[in-house]
Amino acid sequence: MDPHLHLYGALTPGQALELAQGHAVDWGWLAGCWRDAGLTPPDFAALARRHAAGEGDADRELADALATGPAGFAAFRARYDLVIACSRWASGRHDRWTRETADEIDRVCSYVAARGPAEMRVLVPGTASDAWAEAAVDHLAMAAVRHGLHLALSLPRSGPLRHWPLIAAAIARHPCITGIDLCGIEDEPSEHAALAAAIAACPRRPAFLVHVGEQLREVQPLTAVRRVWDAVALGADRLGHALAVRLDPAAWPSTPAWERVDERCARLAWLQWQADELGLDADAIDRELGDLASRDPASQVAAESIDPGLLLACQDAVLARIRQAGRTIEVCPTSNRVVSGAPVSAHGIERLRAAGVSWVVGSDDPGILGTTLAEEIAQTG
Repeated sequence: MDPHLHLYGALTPGQALELAQGHAVDWGWLAGCWRDAGLTPPDFAALARRHAAGEGDADRELADALATGPAGFAAFRARYDLVIACSRWASGRHDRWTRETADEIDRVCSYVAARGPAEMRVLVPGTASDAWAEAAVDHLAMAAVRHGLHLALSLPRSGPLRHWPLIAAAIARHPCITGIDLCGIEDEPSEHAALAAAIAACPRRPAFLVHVGEQLREVQPLTAVRRVWDAVALGADRLGHALAVRLDPAAWPSTPAWERVDERCARLAWLQWQADELGLDADAIDRELGDLASRDPASQVAAESIDPGLLLACQDAVLARIRQAGRTIEVCPTSNRVVSGAPVSAHGIERLRAAGVSWVVGSDDPGILGTTLAEEIAQTG
């Protein structure tokens, strides 16, 4: 088991409403996010008032609202937006460190510590001023130490090196900072080579986690699989979810009818050099790459149907690479189910065991997923 939490500030819906007290929350914006994602928002402002008045059914009503709605990353993100809206750390001003935000961090660390040892992952906002980021990370690290927690700093894919000199200095000062987590909307791992190099250069190198291969609805299956391979090549010690390399092809969610030319070229080039092992026609791949060479890389081409047998073979090839490289996959069953829409029985836990891949079970986001670490472990059998 691996009790890690991706945390903006709450382990339960009630705690999210508690954090919302005392500062302005744009409940209308949050309701709009939910509607855009196909969720039915409750009256958040009324729930917050009822929670403040000690009405426990407000917490249950919010938990019920979180438990319903469609699968997919958009709906998952809308749920996550609830905690963002309630938390000063996530949605407050990031230009001046305040006592109120410091108190929130202390409260959040006490929430986590009450459940036992854990690694807490907290996003450093890319919009933060240098002064805010330095004060925030130092306070967060000291609070983690007081509560016996490990700390991983999540960095946004949109600008992971924005505060890197400050982050590197904090890693040197605070032994409790044990990891760097690249999070956000999944993209090409190769785009983050500079971050990987910066992490490798740390005298006390933190573990490097890359979230990859979970947001399966936005890309073609073999692209999602290839990105996991590339995350290993990037130097990731841990692979967040990596559902793409273990999901039963029959349970794969619907993907776009089109794909970018550069994505197809990257996929074909990846298949080309292992064509013999996969039983593919390397000459045919060469011809298709040649046909695409003159196309605008950002233009679209019709997506091809994927042979389930080829997908399985590619998954097995990446699993073998993960095992050989000694990397670890983090499995979070409820998160994987909510984001992909596929049942946990299709998540390939037995394939990980059979392939000899190191994997751990995480609780991920219990406050918005309505789960616990014990329940996550039970789902893996």
